[in-house]
Amino acid sequence: MINRKRDISAFIISMLTFILAACSSSPSNSEIEAAVKQSLEKRVPVSLAKHLTGGEDAIVEEVKVIKVGQAQGKGAHKYWPVIIYARGTCVKMFGGRQPFEGQAEYYIRKNAYGEWVAQQKGF
Repeated sequence: MINRKRDISAFIISMLTFILAACSSSPSNSEIEAAVKQSLEKRVPVSLAKHLTGGEDAIVEEVKVIKVGQAQGKGAHKYWPVIIYARGTCVKMFGGRQPFEGQAEYYIRKNAYGEWVAQQKGF
């Protein structure tokens, strides 16, 4: 009788753990870093490039997650605000390839295909 109760309790706990894990749709640090890296490779924001027009064609050497905020919005409009640190080089208009380094704020969300994407805050 005691073993049966223990088995039932273990089953319930494992099911609850599974349900909570399935419902937790927040991005992992590695997913955030990959999404931000992909965004930076297309466009480096002014805040990181330290140039009026920002930068493009980046070679990203490092991306680290500093802080992940609480989920905002609902359904298809759900996103997570994040603060990241990034370092690399990018091409600046009238300046050639130059280094960039610093912190920036991004919003992380899933696109229509279920892929994590990053958008710089303010754009």
